[in-house]
Amino acid sequence: MSTNPFTLEIRTKDLDRIATLPASATWTVDMEIGTVGSWEIRLPIEEPAAKALQTPGAGIILTGPTGPVFSGPATNHQYEATTTDPHGILIIEGTSDLVHLHDRLVWPKPANPVTDQAGVWRSEGHTSDVIANLVDRNAGAGARSERRVRALTIAPVDAFGVDDVAVARFHNLFGLLVELAAKGDTVFALTQIDRELVFTQWAPDDRSATIRWSLASNDLSGTRAAITAPSTTFPVVTYEFTPPDAKNAKETTADVPILASTKKVETLWGRRIEKTESTGAGNTKEGEAIDAPAIAKGIERQRTEAITGIVAEAIPLEGALTNLALPLGTKVAVDIDGVETPAAITGYTLTADDKGFRIEAKVGDAARLHPAQWLGRRIADLAERLTRLERGHPR
Repeated sequence: MSTNPFTLEIRTKDLDRIATLPASATWTVDMEIGTVGSWEIRLPIEEPAAKALQTPGAGIILTGPTGPVFSGPATNHQYEATTTDPHGILIIEGTSDLVHLHDRLVWPKPANPVTDQAGVWRSEGHTSDVIANLVDRNAGAGARSERRVRALTIAPVDAFGVDDVAVARFHNLFGLLVELAAKGDTVFALTQIDRELVFTQWAPDDRSATIRWSLASNDLSGTRAAITAPSTTFPVVTYEFTPPDAKNAKETTADVPILASTKKVETLWGRRIEKTESTGAGNTKEGEAIDAPAIAKGIERQRTEAITGIVAEAIPLEGALTNLALPLGTKVAVDIDGVETPAAITGYTLTADDKGFRIEAKVGDAARLHPAQWLGRRIADLAERLTRLERGHPR
């Protein structure tokens, strides 16, 4: 265990810091790419901080050696007492501030009232620009006043990611951001800095050439790898189009070409797995060719889901981490069952309890651990073991 270099403060709904969590409290903070994130605090009910955390709108700010790394509101609290602790403890749970984006929908026309929302929202450009535009128009300064998240600002960045198109009509904002970020290899966060909620984006660094973790070198406490069946082999993408009169939007179905690799996986597993997905509009007349983004979505779903997956995970030891010095998304080299592969840091869990303070990281990137490579190594290992057995040498 190491000394806790982090400070956890309590804030009000107005984002004012009012107290520091006492040493008698225990807490856990979870942050993971593609999720909102969560936290839990347990402290004696008689602590003054307990009352502050029960106030509607209260939340926390977690600050490390380099500045704030996590913040978010409380969502519920409960009281727990036992015969050994009749005074009881308070358990408070919450989320990260990304929940504010999860609370929003993507309006087709963000500047208009909800009664004037014909058509769809459409944005094109680099991933970072499309994401920033979505956040600004639906939750930031560019949104209608009643939809703005309190004190939300967007940190400027140079454009990065892939050229992308976002088409939506009342889709969940956070879900769409996660989808865009995954395609554009982008990571984002919403964290309180001073008295502002700052939305940040970054392109993950690839440190796999210089940082290598393995069980043999005592960098990892454990690894695991699992073979998984495909989750989709026949995507049905419904597509919304707007007639010339701009009223009564209708839906049709995209003619998504089925990839040769998808057909092979379907034959291999003996399953046809149909999944439906709704996408946005773009055409103006019924009968026109389906808009490219709808077809692209169906093809992308095949590439990511119509595969025999190898889900890999590695848990670094505490000594391999230094105060979250490696941002989420950073790629390191990890040895999974003898196969070294670049893998992204997908999550962190920070815990302070009666056992001390510790940081755990989740590392895994199924897309970068190629099934043929992993299975090939496993088959080679098995063949070698069989040969040794035949020769009378079990090891």
